[in-house]
Amino acid sequence: MKKSGFTLIELLISLTLVAFLGSLGLGTYVQFNRRQILNNVVRGLVSDLRLAQSKAQSGERPPDSSCQGDLLDYQVSISFVDSLSYSIVANCSGSQNILIKSGPTINSEVIKESGFNYVKFMTLRRGAETSPPEEDSLVLRLRTSGETRTISIGPAGEISF
Repeated sequence: MKKSGFTLIELLISLTLVAFLGSLGLGTYVQFNRRQILNNVVRGLVSDLRLAQSKAQSGERPPDSSCQGDLLDYQVSISFVDSLSYSIVANCSGSQNILIKSGPTINSEVIKESGFNYVKFMTLRRGAETSPPEEDSLVLRLRTSGETRTISIGPAGEISF
Protein backbone atom coordinates (compact mmCIF):
# COMPACT_ATOMS: atom_id res chain seq x y z
CA MET A 1 0.00 0.00 0.00
CA LYS A 2 1.35 3.32 -1.16
CA LYS A 3 0.84 6.46 0.94
CA SER A 4 0.43 9.81 -0.81
CA GLY A 5 1.19 13.22 0.66
CA PHE A 6 4.08 15.47 1.52
CA THR A 7 6.84 14.82 3.97
CA LEU A 8 7.61 17.24 6.77
CA ILE A 9 10.84 18.30 5.03
CA GLU A 10 9.00 19.14 1.80
CA LEU A 11 6.44 21.22 3.71
CA LEU A 12 9.13 23.13 5.63
CA ILE A 13 11.07 23.91 2.43
CA SER A 14 7.89 25.11 0.70
CA LEU A 15 6.88 27.32 3.63
CA THR A 16 10.40 28.77 3.84
CA LEU A 17 10.34 29.68 0.16
CA VAL A 18 6.89 31.27 0.44
CA ALA A 19 7.96 33.30 3.50
CA PHE A 20 11.17 34.45 1.76
CA LEU A 21 9.36 35.55 -1.41
CA GLY A 22 6.65 37.25 0.68
CA SER A 23 9.21 39.26 2.63
CA LEU A 24 10.84 40.42 -0.62
CA GLY A 25 7.46 41.48 -1.96
CA LEU A 26 6.55 43.33 1.24
CA GLY A 27 9.85 45.25 1.26
CA THR A 28 9.37 46.27 -2.36
CA TYR A 29 5.80 47.36 -1.65
CA VAL A 30 6.89 49.53 1.31
CA GLN A 31 9.54 51.25 -0.85
CA PHE A 32 7.01 51.78 -3.63
CA ASN A 33 4.49 53.23 -1.18
CA ARG A 34 7.04 55.73 0.19
CA ARG A 35 8.04 56.82 -3.33
CA GLN A 36 4.36 57.36 -4.11
CA ILE A 37 3.98 59.56 -1.02
CA LEU A 38 6.85 61.76 -2.23
CA ASN A 39 5.53 61.83 -5.81
CA ASN A 40 2.03 62.81 -4.61
CA VAL A 41 3.42 65.65 -2.48
CA VAL A 42 5.44 66.95 -5.44
CA ARG A 43 2.47 66.70 -7.84
CA GLY A 44 0.17 68.52 -5.38
CA LEU A 45 2.67 71.30 -4.78
CA VAL A 46 3.37 71.70 -8.51
CA SER A 47 -0.38 71.83 -9.18
CA ASP A 48 -0.80 74.68 -6.69
CA LEU A 49 2.29 76.46 -8.05
CA ARG A 50 0.68 76.30 -11.50
CA LEU A 51 -2.59 77.59 -10.04
CA ALA A 52 -0.81 80.66 -8.63
CA GLN A 53 1.10 81.09 -11.90
CA SER A 54 -2.11 80.91 -13.93
CA LYS A 55 -3.94 83.42 -11.71
CA ALA A 56 -0.98 85.83 -11.95
CA GLN A 57 -0.62 85.52 -15.71
CA SER A 58 -4.32 86.10 -16.30
CA GLY A 59 -4.42 88.98 -13.80
CA GLU A 60 -7.32 87.34 -11.98
CA ARG A 61 -8.21 89.33 -8.88
CA PRO A 62 -9.21 87.62 -5.62
CA PRO A 63 -12.91 86.71 -5.59
CA ASP A 64 -14.02 88.80 -2.61
CA SER A 65 -12.82 92.11 -4.16
CA SER A 66 -10.79 92.93 -1.06
CA CYS A 67 -7.83 93.67 -3.29
CA GLN A 68 -7.45 97.45 -3.06
CA GLY A 69 -5.31 98.97 -5.79
CA ASP A 70 -3.31 96.99 -8.33
CA LEU A 71 -2.79 93.24 -8.20
CA LEU A 72 0.99 92.80 -7.89
CA ASP A 73 1.57 89.07 -7.71
CA TYR A 74 0.55 85.70 -6.38
CA GLN A 75 2.90 84.22 -3.83
CA VAL A 76 3.28 80.60 -2.75
CA SER A 77 4.85 80.51 0.73
CA ILE A 78 6.27 77.27 2.01
CA SER A 79 6.45 76.79 5.78
CA PHE A 80 8.66 74.29 7.58
CA VAL A 81 8.10 75.18 11.23
CA ASP A 82 6.44 72.09 12.74
CA SER A 83 5.48 70.34 9.54
CA LEU A 84 5.71 71.05 5.85
CA SER A 85 2.79 73.18 4.57
CA TYR A 86 2.19 75.98 2.10
CA SER A 87 -0.27 78.73 1.19
CA ILE A 88 -1.16 80.85 -1.85
CA VAL A 89 -1.54 84.58 -1.23
CA ALA A 90 -2.51 87.47 -3.53
CA ASN A 91 -0.44 90.62 -2.97
CA CYS A 92 -2.18 93.88 -3.83
CA SER A 93 -0.96 97.47 -3.56
CA GLY A 94 -2.72 99.37 -0.80
CA SER A 95 -4.01 96.32 1.07
CA GLN A 96 -2.87 93.33 3.06
CA ASN A 97 -2.07 89.97 1.60
CA ILE A 98 -5.21 88.01 0.72
CA LEU A 99 -5.19 84.28 1.41
CA ILE A 100 -6.36 82.39 -1.67
CA LYS A 101 -5.65 78.82 -0.62
CA SER A 102 -4.09 77.17 2.36
CA GLY A 103 -2.35 74.07 1.14
CA PRO A 104 -2.56 70.83 3.08
CA THR A 105 -0.11 69.82 5.74
CA ILE A 106 2.27 67.58 3.89
CA ASN A 107 3.03 64.03 5.00
CA SER A 108 5.57 64.05 7.85
CA GLU A 109 7.82 61.63 5.95
CA VAL A 110 8.62 64.41 3.45
CA ILE A 111 11.02 67.17 4.48
CA LYS A 112 12.65 70.13 2.77
CA GLU A 113 16.29 69.44 2.02
CA SER A 114 17.08 72.80 0.41
CA GLY A 115 15.60 75.52 -1.74
CA PHE A 116 13.37 78.56 -1.74
CA ASN A 117 10.95 79.62 1.01
CA TYR A 118 8.51 81.30 -1.33
CA VAL A 119 7.98 82.06 -5.00
CA LYS A 120 6.18 85.11 -6.42
CA PHE A 121 4.52 84.97 -9.83
CA MET A 122 4.33 88.55 -11.15
CA THR A 123 1.23 89.74 -12.99
CA LEU A 124 2.65 92.26 -15.44
CA ARG A 125 6.13 90.87 -16.05
CA ARG A 126 4.91 87.29 -16.17
CA GLY A 127 8.08 86.24 -14.45
CA ALA A 128 8.88 84.77 -11.08
CA GLU A 129 11.02 85.61 -8.08
CA THR A 130 12.17 83.20 -5.42
CA SER A 131 13.41 83.86 -1.92
CA PRO A 132 16.28 83.57 -1.32
CA PRO A 133 16.97 84.84 -4.87
CA GLU A 134 19.84 82.43 -5.55
CA GLU A 135 17.59 79.43 -4.85
CA ASP A 136 15.54 78.59 -7.96
CA SER A 137 14.65 75.05 -6.96
CA LEU A 138 13.10 73.23 -4.04
CA VAL A 139 14.42 69.80 -3.03
CA LEU A 140 12.07 67.55 -1.06
CA ARG A 141 13.39 64.38 0.58
CA LEU A 142 11.92 61.29 2.20
CA ARG A 143 13.10 60.94 5.80
CA THR A 144 13.40 57.18 5.62
CA SER A 145 15.04 56.40 2.31
CA GLY A 146 16.73 59.69 1.42
CA GLU A 147 15.10 59.71 -2.02
CA THR A 148 14.66 63.25 -3.38
CA ARG A 149 12.54 65.16 -5.91
CA THR A 150 13.34 68.64 -7.20
CA ILE A 151 10.92 71.38 -8.27
CA SER A 152 12.55 74.17 -10.29
CA ILE A 153 11.23 77.65 -11.08
CA GLY A 154 12.79 79.54 -13.98
CA PRO A 155 13.10 83.35 -14.16
CA ALA A 156 10.25 83.51 -16.68
CA GLY A 157 8.06 81.48 -14.31
CA GLU A 158 8.40 78.05 -15.94
CA ILE A 159 7.90 75.17 -13.52
CA SER A 160 9.68 71.86 -13.95
CA PHE A 161 10.00 68.76 -11.77
